[in-house]
Amino acid sequence: MLISVTAPSKGLGQSVTTINLAGMISKLIGDRSLIIDINKNCKDIVYYLSNSICSKGLDDFKNLLQANMLSSKTLFNSCVKNVHESVDIMDSNESFDLTNNELNNLINYTKAYYPVTFVDTISGRNAFSKVFLNKSDVIIVIVNQTINSISKILEDDFYEKYKDKLIFVVNQYMNSYNNKKLRYTIKEINKDLSRVKVKKERIFKLDFDVDLINECNENGILNYLFNNSGKNNDYLNQLEKISEYLLANFADIQTEELTALTKQQKKSIFASIFKLNKRSNLNENYE
Repeated sequence: MLISVTAPSKGLGQSVTTINLAGMISKLIGDRSLIIDINKNCKDIVYYLSNSICSKGLDDFKNLLQANMLSSKTLFNSCVKNVHESVDIMDSNESFDLTNNELNNLINYTKAYYPVTFVDTISGRNAFSKVFLNKSDVIIVIVNQTINSISKILEDDFYEKYKDKLIFVVNQYMNSYNNKKLRYTIKEINKDLSRVKVKKERIFKLDFDVDLINECNENGILNYLFNNSGKNNDYLNQLEKISEYLLANFADIQTEELTALTKQQKKSIFASIFKLNKRSNLNENYE
Protein backbone atom coordinates (compact mmCIF):
# COMPACT_ATOMS: atom_id res chain seq x y z
CA MET A 1 0.00 0.00 0.00
CA LEU A 2 1.40 3.39 -1.01
CA ILE A 3 0.39 6.35 1.18
CA SER A 4 1.34 9.93 0.35
CA VAL A 5 1.21 12.57 3.07
CA THR A 6 0.83 16.21 2.10
CA ALA A 7 -0.32 19.56 3.48
CA PRO A 8 -1.48 22.90 2.05
CA SER A 9 1.60 24.58 3.55
CA LYS A 10 4.73 23.81 5.55
CA GLY A 11 4.77 23.77 9.35
CA LEU A 12 1.55 21.82 9.98
CA GLY A 13 3.24 18.68 11.32
CA GLN A 14 3.30 16.69 8.09
CA SER A 15 6.63 14.90 8.64
CA VAL A 16 6.02 14.09 12.33
CA THR A 17 2.59 12.66 11.50
CA THR A 18 4.08 10.63 8.64
CA ILE A 19 6.65 9.11 11.00
CA ASN A 20 4.12 8.27 13.69
CA LEU A 21 1.63 6.72 11.28
CA ALA A 22 4.38 4.61 9.72
CA GLY A 23 5.46 3.45 13.16
CA MET A 24 1.92 2.73 14.35
CA ILE A 25 1.05 0.71 11.26
CA SER A 26 4.27 -1.26 11.71
CA LYS A 27 3.14 -2.07 15.26
CA LEU A 28 -0.27 -3.19 14.04
CA ILE A 29 0.93 -5.45 11.23
CA GLY A 30 4.12 -6.69 12.87
CA ASP A 31 6.26 -5.77 9.87
CA ARG A 32 8.57 -3.02 8.67
CA SER A 33 7.37 0.10 6.89
CA LEU A 34 9.28 2.45 4.59
CA ILE A 35 9.23 6.25 4.54
CA ILE A 36 10.38 7.99 1.36
CA ASP A 37 11.33 11.65 1.78
CA ILE A 38 11.12 13.45 -1.56
CA ASN A 39 11.81 16.97 -0.26
CA LYS A 40 15.49 17.58 -0.96
CA ASN A 41 15.28 21.14 0.39
CA CYS A 42 14.12 20.22 3.90
CA LYS A 43 14.92 16.54 4.56
CA ASP A 44 12.76 16.52 7.70
CA ILE A 45 12.55 12.73 7.84
CA VAL A 46 16.33 12.47 7.93
CA TYR A 47 16.50 15.23 10.54
CA TYR A 48 14.09 13.44 12.88
CA LEU A 49 15.15 9.84 12.35
CA SER A 50 18.78 9.66 11.29
CA ASN A 51 21.73 10.13 13.65
CA SER A 52 23.91 11.00 10.67
CA ILE A 53 23.50 12.48 7.21
CA CYS A 54 21.57 9.86 5.28
CA SER A 55 23.10 9.11 1.89
CA LYS A 56 20.82 6.27 0.83
CA GLY A 57 17.88 7.22 -1.27
CA LEU A 58 16.21 7.96 -4.58
CA ASP A 59 19.42 8.75 -6.45
CA ASP A 60 20.87 5.37 -5.47
CA PHE A 61 17.69 3.66 -6.63
CA LYS A 62 17.74 5.43 -9.98
CA ASN A 63 21.41 4.62 -10.58
CA LEU A 64 21.03 0.92 -9.71
CA LEU A 65 17.85 0.63 -11.75
CA GLN A 66 19.52 2.14 -14.82
CA ALA A 67 22.43 -0.28 -14.36
CA ASN A 68 19.96 -3.19 -14.09
CA MET A 69 21.37 -4.08 -10.67
CA LEU A 70 18.23 -4.37 -8.54
CA SER A 71 17.82 -8.13 -8.72
CA SER A 72 17.54 -8.78 -4.97
CA LYS A 73 16.32 -7.27 -1.73
CA THR A 74 19.93 -6.94 -0.59
CA LEU A 75 20.66 -4.60 -3.48
CA PHE A 76 17.46 -2.66 -2.90
CA ASN A 77 18.48 -2.31 0.76
CA SER A 78 21.50 -0.33 -0.40
CA CYS A 79 19.01 2.42 -1.29
CA VAL A 80 17.45 2.63 2.19
CA LYS A 81 18.61 3.24 5.74
CA ASN A 82 17.37 1.28 8.74
CA VAL A 83 16.57 3.75 11.54
CA HIS A 84 14.47 1.45 13.74
CA GLU A 85 13.59 -2.21 13.88
CA SER A 86 10.21 -1.26 12.41
CA VAL A 87 11.04 1.63 10.07
CA ASP A 88 13.37 2.22 7.11
CA ILE A 89 13.83 5.53 5.31
CA MET A 90 14.77 6.49 1.76
CA ASP A 91 16.34 9.92 1.44
CA SER A 92 15.60 12.36 -1.35
CA ASN A 93 19.33 12.86 -2.02
CA GLU A 94 19.37 15.39 -4.84
CA SER A 95 16.20 13.83 -6.24
CA PHE A 96 17.12 13.41 -9.86
CA ASP A 97 13.83 13.44 -11.72
CA LEU A 98 12.29 10.00 -11.94
CA THR A 99 10.69 9.04 -15.23
CA ASN A 100 7.23 7.51 -15.11
CA ASN A 101 8.73 4.08 -15.76
CA GLU A 102 11.28 4.55 -12.95
CA LEU A 103 8.54 5.64 -10.58
CA ASN A 104 6.46 2.59 -11.45
CA ASN A 105 9.50 0.42 -10.77
CA LEU A 106 10.05 2.14 -7.42
CA ILE A 107 6.46 1.46 -6.41
CA ASN A 108 6.70 -2.18 -7.50
CA TYR A 109 9.87 -2.73 -5.50
CA THR A 110 8.52 -1.05 -2.38
CA LYS A 111 5.32 -3.11 -2.57
CA ALA A 112 7.40 -6.25 -2.95
CA TYR A 113 9.54 -5.55 0.12
CA TYR A 114 7.29 -3.45 2.37
CA PRO A 115 3.60 -3.91 3.19
CA VAL A 116 3.21 -0.14 3.57
CA THR A 117 5.26 2.71 2.12
CA PHE A 118 4.76 6.34 3.13
CA VAL A 119 5.85 9.25 0.94
CA ASP A 120 6.52 12.52 2.75
CA THR A 121 5.76 14.89 -0.10
CA ILE A 122 6.59 18.55 -0.60
CA SER A 123 3.78 20.59 0.95
CA GLY A 124 1.65 22.75 -1.29
CA ARG A 125 1.45 22.34 -5.04
CA ASN A 126 4.51 20.62 -6.48
CA ALA A 127 4.93 18.72 -9.75
CA PHE A 128 7.16 16.00 -8.27
CA SER A 129 4.75 15.46 -5.37
CA LYS A 130 1.81 15.28 -7.76
CA VAL A 131 3.35 12.27 -9.50
CA PHE A 132 3.33 10.37 -6.20
CA LEU A 133 -0.15 11.59 -5.29
CA ASN A 134 -1.47 10.22 -8.57
CA LYS A 135 0.11 6.81 -7.91
CA SER A 136 -0.89 6.54 -4.23
CA ASP A 137 -3.59 4.29 -2.81
CA VAL A 138 -4.26 6.87 -0.09
CA ILE A 139 -3.51 10.59 0.31
CA ILE A 140 -3.38 11.96 3.84
CA VAL A 141 -3.77 15.74 4.05
CA ILE A 142 -2.50 17.36 7.24
CA VAL A 143 -4.28 20.52 8.37
CA ASN A 144 -4.39 22.53 11.58
CA GLN A 145 -7.28 23.80 13.65
CA THR A 146 -7.32 27.18 11.96
CA ILE A 147 -9.68 28.72 9.44
CA ASN A 148 -6.67 29.78 7.37
CA SER A 149 -5.43 26.18 7.09
CA ILE A 150 -8.85 24.83 6.07
CA SER A 151 -9.47 27.75 3.69
CA LYS A 152 -6.40 26.79 1.67
CA ILE A 153 -8.04 23.42 1.07
CA LEU A 154 -11.44 24.86 0.18
CA GLU A 155 -10.04 27.46 -2.20
CA ASP A 156 -8.05 24.92 -4.21
CA ASP A 157 -9.81 22.42 -6.48
CA PHE A 158 -6.53 20.47 -6.49
CA TYR A 159 -7.78 18.32 -3.58
CA GLU A 160 -11.30 17.59 -4.76
CA LYS A 161 -10.12 15.53 -7.73
CA TYR A 162 -8.48 13.13 -5.25
CA LYS A 163 -11.56 12.91 -3.02
CA ASP A 164 -11.95 9.13 -3.40
CA LYS A 165 -8.62 8.49 -1.69
CA LEU A 166 -8.35 11.51 0.62
CA ILE A 167 -7.98 11.34 4.41
CA PHE A 168 -7.83 14.54 6.46
CA VAL A 169 -5.98 14.73 9.75
CA VAL A 170 -6.46 17.80 11.94
CA ASN A 171 -3.12 17.93 13.73
CA GLN A 172 -2.44 19.39 17.20
CA TYR A 173 -6.16 19.69 17.94
CA MET A 174 -7.27 21.35 21.20
CA ASN A 175 -10.71 21.63 22.76
CA SER A 176 -9.69 24.62 24.85
CA TYR A 177 -6.81 26.97 25.49
CA ASN A 178 -6.19 28.77 28.80
CA ASN A 179 -9.48 27.34 30.09
CA LYS A 180 -11.42 28.84 27.18
CA LYS A 181 -13.15 26.61 24.67
CA LEU A 182 -12.03 27.10 21.10
CA ARG A 183 -14.78 28.03 18.68
CA TYR A 184 -13.39 26.27 15.62
CA THR A 185 -14.20 22.73 16.75
CA ILE A 186 -13.87 19.43 14.92
CA LYS A 187 -17.61 19.64 14.23
CA GLU A 188 -17.15 22.95 12.38
CA ILE A 189 -14.09 21.62 10.57
CA ASN A 190 -16.05 18.55 9.43
CA LYS A 191 -18.75 20.82 8.10
CA ASP A 192 -16.27 22.94 6.14
CA LEU A 193 -14.29 20.01 4.75
CA SER A 194 -17.48 18.33 3.56
CA ARG A 195 -17.36 20.87 0.73
CA VAL A 196 -14.44 18.88 -0.67
CA LYS A 197 -16.91 15.97 -0.83
CA VAL A 198 -15.00 13.87 1.69
CA LYS A 199 -17.03 11.68 4.02
CA LYS A 200 -17.09 12.58 7.71
CA GLU A 201 -15.50 9.27 8.72
CA ARG A 202 -12.40 10.24 6.73
CA ILE A 203 -11.71 13.30 8.88
CA PHE A 204 -9.65 12.57 11.99
CA LYS A 205 -8.05 14.61 14.73
CA LEU A 206 -4.77 14.23 16.56
CA ASP A 207 -4.81 16.03 19.88
CA PHE A 208 -2.03 18.38 20.90
CA ASP A 209 0.46 16.50 23.08
CA VAL A 210 3.21 18.50 24.76
CA ASP A 211 5.18 15.31 25.50
CA LEU A 212 5.33 14.53 21.78
CA ILE A 213 6.51 18.07 21.07
CA ASN A 214 9.31 17.62 23.61
CA GLU A 215 10.30 14.31 21.99
CA CYS A 216 10.47 16.09 18.64
CA ASN A 217 12.90 18.60 20.14
CA GLU A 218 15.10 15.68 21.17
CA ASN A 219 14.72 13.90 17.81
CA GLY A 220 13.16 10.94 19.61
CA ILE A 221 9.79 10.66 17.88
CA LEU A 222 9.83 6.89 17.46
CA ASN A 223 10.86 6.48 21.10
CA TYR A 224 7.66 8.25 22.09
CA LEU A 225 5.58 5.95 19.91
CA PHE A 226 7.16 2.63 20.82
CA ASN A 227 7.93 3.29 24.49
CA ASN A 228 4.55 4.65 25.54
CA SER A 229 1.33 2.74 26.08
CA GLY A 230 -1.85 3.90 24.43
CA LYS A 231 -3.60 3.70 27.79
CA ASN A 232 -4.86 7.15 28.76
CA ASN A 233 -2.98 8.64 25.83
CA ASP A 234 -5.40 10.35 23.45
CA TYR A 235 -2.77 11.02 20.80
CA LEU A 236 -1.66 7.39 20.52
CA ASN A 237 -5.24 6.10 20.62
CA GLN A 238 -6.24 8.47 17.83
CA LEU A 239 -3.13 7.51 15.86
CA GLU A 240 -4.10 3.86 16.16
CA LYS A 241 -7.65 4.63 15.06
CA ILE A 242 -6.40 6.34 11.89
CA SER A 243 -3.99 3.47 11.17
CA GLU A 244 -6.70 0.84 11.57
CA TYR A 245 -8.98 2.79 9.26
CA LEU A 246 -6.27 2.94 6.61
CA LEU A 247 -5.59 -0.78 6.86
CA ALA A 248 -9.24 -1.79 6.86
CA ASN A 249 -10.34 0.47 4.01
CA PHE A 250 -7.39 0.69 1.63
CA ALA A 251 -5.42 -2.54 2.01
CA ASP A 252 -7.92 -4.98 0.48
CA ILE A 253 -8.59 -6.52 3.88
CA GLN A 254 -11.95 -8.24 4.00
CA THR A 255 -12.71 -9.09 7.61
CA GLU A 256 -15.36 -8.70 10.28
CA GLU A 257 -15.92 -5.41 12.06
CA LEU A 258 -12.53 -4.43 13.50
CA THR A 259 -14.02 -2.98 16.66
CA ALA A 260 -15.17 -6.47 17.65
CA LEU A 261 -11.61 -7.83 17.59
CA THR A 262 -8.86 -7.67 20.18
CA LYS A 263 -5.61 -5.89 19.32
CA GLN A 264 -3.84 -9.25 19.01
CA GLN A 265 -6.53 -10.57 16.63
CA LYS A 266 -6.26 -7.45 14.48
CA LYS A 267 -2.47 -7.73 14.39
CA SER A 268 -2.70 -11.38 13.35
CA ILE A 269 -5.14 -10.61 10.52
CA PHE A 270 -3.14 -7.60 9.27
CA ALA A 271 0.11 -9.56 9.36
CA SER A 272 -1.29 -12.55 7.44
CA ILE A 273 -2.88 -10.38 4.75
CA PHE A 274 0.27 -8.35 4.16
CA LYS A 275 2.39 -11.48 4.09
CA LEU A 276 0.28 -12.76 1.19
CA ASN A 277 0.34 -9.37 -0.55
CA LYS A 278 4.14 -9.13 -0.34
CA ARG A 279 4.56 -12.64 -1.76
CA SER A 280 2.20 -11.77 -4.63
CA ASN A 281 4.05 -8.52 -5.39
CA LEU A 282 7.39 -10.29 -5.36
CA ASN A 283 6.14 -12.81 -7.89
CA GLU A 284 4.77 -10.09 -10.15
CA ASN A 285 8.03 -8.13 -9.91
CA TYR A 286 10.19 -10.98 -11.14
CA GLU A 287 7.95 -12.79 -13.64
